[in-house]
Amino acid sequence: MKRALKKIGAVATATAAVLMTGAPSASATVGPGVKIPLTTATPNSRCGAEWIAYQTYLKFQCDGNLVLYRTSDNHAMWASGTYYGYIPNLLDFAHQGYISLWSGSDEVAEIGNISNPAPNGVVAVQDDGNMVIYNTAGQPVWQTGTYNNQQGSVHGQGA
Repeated sequence: MKRALKKIGAVATATAAVLMTGAPSASATVGPGVKIPLTTATPNSRCGAEWIAYQTYLKFQCDGNLVLYRTSDNHAMWASGTYYGYIPNLLDFAHQGYISLWSGSDEVAEIGNISNPAPNGVVAVQDDGNMVIYNTAGQPVWQTGTYNNQQGSVHGQGA
């Protein structure tokens, strides 16, 4: 059975500062920001994994949703909206240059600028409230648009 692939992406319009590189493992606490390499060396993650910066954190929830939270009040700033249908159970920071969510052997969502990916780039969970995918030149190719506490898309909550 062929499943529909959800593509979540837009071109980044604002540049953001390149922050300190953090460990790509789950529950890594690093400040002032966390960077997750988009390489084959970065391990895949199961539900419950978190990447924590001082002001924000990214969590792959067990309902299949990838959510960026503000640390001070646990407010969801952005979410992938992948908590329905074929619920993802594996998160892959794909070396092709985007975030990929999988359900079993089927890819169910791609997050990032799929038409202009960032092979071997990084995903930055930043303390300005934004999550950004940078290419190897340090240029942003995709962002959640949540910098300076702006509300991003939180699927299913009307935002």
